[in-house]
Amino acid sequence: MGNASCAGMSTCAGTSTCIGTNTCAGTATCIGSNTCVGTSTCFATGCNLQNPSQPTEPLPENPTPPANDGKTPSPWAEEAVSKGIELNLVPPCLQKNYQSNITREEYCELAIQFVRKILEHKPHLLQKLDEDPGKVFDDTDNYAVGHAYKLGIVAGVGNNKFEPARGISRQEAAKLMLNFNTEMLGLNRDGEVTPFADEADIADWAKAGVDFVVKSGLMKGVGDNKFAPQNSYTREQSIITMVRLYKEIFDE
Repeated sequence: MGNASCAGMSTCAGTSTCIGTNTCAGTATCIGSNTCVGTSTCFATGCNLQNPSQPTEPLPENPTPPANDGKTPSPWAEEAVSKGIELNLVPPCLQKNYQSNITREEYCELAIQFVRKILEHKPHLLQKLDEDPGKVFDDTDNYAVGHAYKLGIVAGVGNNKFEPARGISRQEAAKLMLNFNTEMLGLNRDGEVTPFADEADIADWAKAGVDFVVKSGLMKGVGDNKFAPQNSYTREQSIITMVRLYKEIFDE
């Protein structure tokens, strides 16, 4: 504990520990040259400053180089992500690692940021988001998770757990967007949706959500008339969905 030296010129500050092959865990912040040697990685605190969910396993020795370093959105996502940041729809903690799969906790951060945006001219309601929602789940103290739960946007996974660090699939994202609409917005989109070729792979609990996001244009297929319900949903995809929702509400 304390100011633990990680490797090279990197130092993990605060209440950090070095584990595995020089991986900084706990509430570590990488300072100095921000460089770890070998298979080292220094992890910062992430979105939730109260109870960060940190990776604890070292990276593989020879990871496949990413097509994008994550510092910028993918080319096809740049315009929408830039618009989201301009509209103040994207919390700072999600303005990086755009190709990473979004976690359940990060989705809550994004959702509550959106709620703040649509309530910015209603200070009597907005101030409620600054109140402590209390400890809702045993495995997270994140205020956005607490508020998203109390607003009916998200639910736990059982045994009073939320699993904040778990990623979400495309069908889960669709269900969450339906929850968001039902509890906060009330958008009504009629019409028929052409069945996807992989319709049978969409879980029964997600079908209404998929219908909603497709009818409203918030999410689209992945090509070949497939929705790919089990595929992961990334940060940049989630941001794009929120930008589309904003435009849908405010007719931009």
